[in-house]
Amino acid sequence: IIFDVVPGQVSFARCKESLKEGGLYLAVAGGIRELLQSAGLGVRGSKKVMAGSPPETAEDMAYLVGLLAEGKIKPLIDRCYPLEEIVAAHAHVDSGRKRGSVIINIASA
Repeated sequence: IIFDVVPGQVSFARCKESLKEGGLYLAVAGGIRELLQSAGLGVRGSKKVMAGSPPETAEDMAYLVGLLAEGKIKPLIDRCYPLEEIVAAHAHVDSGRKRGSVIINIASA
């Protein structure tokens, strides 16, 4: 599964190459460009595409929490920053070197 929450950060072509047969590319944000680029993927082979911005429900959140608790999905976290270092966090994201989510911890503020 490729779960793309920031379309455009990595090209769709690169995502498509990384997707295994039987895999799923799930784009939960983005616009018409991302939708059109991914439209033909499911037509050929066993790779599937789902795109859109579904409404979040309490049931959806509970389901995701369950998947996390069971170890079926694992977030890829690059770095965590305290709120006081938000400028450094943005610089890291803008550098193009981030390899996962960047977390801003507001609890320490």
